[in-house]
Amino acid sequence: MDRTELIKLFVRTRQVSEALCRPLETEDYVMQTCDDVSPPNWHLGHTTWFFERVILHEFVTGYTPHHDQYYYIFNSYYESFGPRNDRVKRGTLSRPTVRDVYAYRQTIDQRMGDLMETVDDSLWATIAELVTLGINHEQQHQELLMMDLKHIFASNPMLPAYQGRPTQQHKPADGSVPPYAPPRFVDFDGGIVEIGANGGDFTYDNERPRHQILLQNYRLMDRLISNGEFLEFIKDGGYQDARLWLSDGWATVKEHEWNAPFYWEERDGEWHEMTLDGMQTLDPMQPVVHVSYYEADAYARWAGKRLPTE
Repeated sequence: MDRTELIKLFVRTRQVSEALCRPLETEDYVMQTCDDVSPPNWHLGHTTWFFERVILHEFVTGYTPHHDQYYYIFNSYYESFGPRNDRVKRGTLSRPTVRDVYAYRQTIDQRMGDLMETVDDSLWATIAELVTLGINHEQQHQELLMMDLKHIFASNPMLPAYQGRPTQQHKPADGSVPPYAPPRFVDFDGGIVEIGANGGDFTYDNERPRHQILLQNYRLMDRLISNGEFLEFIKDGGYQDARLWLSDGWATVKEHEWNAPFYWEERDGEWHEMTLDGMQTLDPMQPVVHVSYYEADAYARWAGKRLPTE
């Protein structure tokens, strides 16, 4: 990717993060509803910190940080970059404010633009590699942001919608469950195969190096498990049958009183699912989501299959 195209991709990626936050109210930005959730304000700041600390700090002579505490507040787990605020305390900070973080983003975007446009060709390859890493890092956080917002809104008794949209329900007017296509299994030949990144496109280091492994012949289902199919597992007592579960999975089921996938809720005999569009009647045709490995493995055993390891 040439310099002009990479600069355009940088700008577009940064704009997407802010567009994803556009439906939010100010109060939404600072919520942290569990240890695994980060406030939207932190996501916006952390993805900005990455470009500042990893690139500007290292390649701009005499660089002065935007704020003397942001390196501490917005670091996540990068030990080599110094101490950081505990992950579980990200939601305890009312400052920097949302306005401050957006100003931070604007300043760093401008500094990054200046650097990318003016850096000498001898350094461009190094800068471009780090910018590409930062772009992919921010795109990861865009996905995390959506997941965290779903938990934030699901934790509110009002069950607000992130962005209310009409939903397509695959359910007849008479309330019956429509039939879903029977699963079809596709045959694959085993043998010595190569897995891992083969160069060219961006990859993270855990996707490299490309290497060979031995596979036996196997068959793979051609579609995902639907909500309706998983509901059959529930109705058949799947969450009460210890024989279907790994031992630590069964212990987790008992400890946390699991009886359905995360975000499912039964109301007056009918199942609903919390989505980014708010609480919706469970759509039996949609793929089941937010199940743990334990639940997926138990379902596979119940269905007489196994999870793919290929």
